[in-house]
Amino acid sequence: MRQLLDSTTQRIVQIIEILSYDVERTTVNQLAQTIGCSTRAISKDVDIIRKKWGHLLTIETSKKYGIRLANRNYAINKIVFHQMINESLSVQWLLELFINPEQNINFYSEKLYVSNSTLKRLISKINNELIKYKIKIEVQRGKYFIAGDNEAYIRKFFTFAFIESHGFELPFSFDLSFSKKNVENIIQERFAVDSFNGVESLYYSMLLAISLVRENQGFPLDKKYQVNLNIKKSIYDGYKFSFPNLTPAGLERSFSLIIISYDFFETSQERESVTKELRNTAKAILKHSPIGHIGEVEDFVYFILYRIYLDCKIFPYPSYLFYSRMQWFAKKYQQTKPDKAKITYVHLEKLSKKVGLNLCVLFDVFIYYFNVYTSKYIHLPKMKMILVISDFSHQHATYLASKIENSINIGNVQKVDITKLRYEQVITSSRAFFQSFDIILSTIPLPANASGQKILLIDDFLETDTINQIIAAIE
Repeated sequence: MRQLLDSTTQRIVQIIEILSYDVERTTVNQLAQTIGCSTRAISKDVDIIRKKWGHLLTIETSKKYGIRLANRNYAINKIVFHQMINESLSVQWLLELFINPEQNINFYSEKLYVSNSTLKRLISKINNELIKYKIKIEVQRGKYFIAGDNEAYIRKFFTFAFIESHGFELPFSFDLSFSKKNVENIIQERFAVDSFNGVESLYYSMLLAISLVRENQGFPLDKKYQVNLNIKKSIYDGYKFSFPNLTPAGLERSFSLIIISYDFFETSQERESVTKELRNTAKAILKHSPIGHIGEVEDFVYFILYRIYLDCKIFPYPSYLFYSRMQWFAKKYQQTKPDKAKITYVHLEKLSKKVGLNLCVLFDVFIYYFNVYTSKYIHLPKMKMILVISDFSHQHATYLASKIENSINIGNVQKVDITKLRYEQVITSSRAFFQSFDIILSTIPLPANASGQKILLIDDFLETDTINQIIAAIE
């Protein structure tokens, strides 16, 4: 989908990613060779990065040694990528077509402050990317709208599109907290799920929002994805104000797309054969892990593979369009542990052939969840009082703390304290709270009430140089 961005923006994204992944300095010549452009273009792009985002991305340049990013942090890069995506006319029109379909070209040109001819020229460019997802922009009797072979693909695609362009703040009326509660309740009632990953719960709430928009516009979900649900009238009434054309059947279809993410086997034979292969692959992956065979861990690895299989069955594409925090995490993991990453990828390849789906498109999802949920089973000496803050999820904060515990072994070790606060709560925490820790590690810049403490801004995936910085800060 990056082809929707203009050529300069595509290069800038590549430059930032290369500098973010590379610990050492990189020369302009090396960047030009890797990206496939002139050194002059690279120099201009670096100047653009410095001028527009220099306050976020601290770029260090040297004619002798090359270029490097001082802050290699996903949360910062996300701000930059988010801005670039929202500056793209192609992306703006695509999102506008989703929110306001079946309008004439004059409507969109006025909304986006461009000429009709400019938008018409973009159609082929946009469709060249959308066709990969079996989606396209269609026009009938002068009215433009999003169409595709599979309505579920459209809904999944635009869920990722809005998350990457707007975060969890949608540009239309929608009560995300109300939906989050409803999603969790319906899944818990149907599958006896004890607790929810915060990121996953928000994602499904966004998917529900996108589905409700499509149902309200008159684009129903395909019958094969529909599940019989008994949704309370009070829930339906709660959505009727924002979606006046929504029917009870449309609400049921919207929740169905979430339900099948937990159970979508079309025959008992499929369930039996696939679950057997998933279980065997879970055991094979753990053979190469320092954790070894622990029943609880095997069950969880099986569950990750189970969910990946169902996700691929509904939407056989990566779980992002332009950028992804899990993709970022997985690439850092591959850099640090290339052999383990390759072994895991090979196992996913073998499993893909057996179940008839390319599960490797969600390799990054597997790597992330495998690491954050299995790290607690490796126990090594603990450290001093450390506060670990992640704006990604509580599970990710647990992963970071476990990674630090397992990477550092020094004297006078005390305790690692993992915050369970959401970032909004961190803002309201007292200065005394922060002062009770020897060092604060955070994936996002902290508010003023944490100033005066030893604070280290860290990336989602901990690398060796970051561990060394933590050791130095403690000592």
